[in-house]
This record gives sequence, structure tokens and C-alpha cells, in this order.
Amino acid sequence: MADRFYTGVLGVNMPGGVVEGGAATPANPFDFRVTYDATGVQKLDAIKFLEAVIGALLAETWPPV
Repeated sequence: MADRFYTGVLGVNMPGGVVEGGAATPANPFDFRVTYDATGVQKLDAIKFLEAVIGALLAETWPPV
């Protein structure tokens, strides 16, 4: 499986602030792992999942339980 990690620091809100790499970045508060060669996974699936995460964050209280 080939994983790619998208990471960012606080305050990043533009694509240029997101870093793509081959490993997690534990020092950063945000890390999103994509196993892009898993069976059936397409770019649109990742986009839909991220939209679902946004919806879940908006619906929950902060911090999450």
C-alpha cells in the first residue's frame, strides 16, 4: 500500500500551506493519511470524506469527546 500524508500547521487555510509527504508529521496538529492505491480509492472519495469530516466537526461541540 502506498500512503501519502497531507499535513499542516495552525492557521493554514490555502492549498499552498499543505505539505504532502510519505510519512506522518507528529509535531503538526493536522495529518491526513490517504492510501491512494487501495482497491477502488479515487480522488473524489478523499474529497467526499474530507467534506464529511468538516460536517462532523461543525455538528460536534469543541473539543470533541
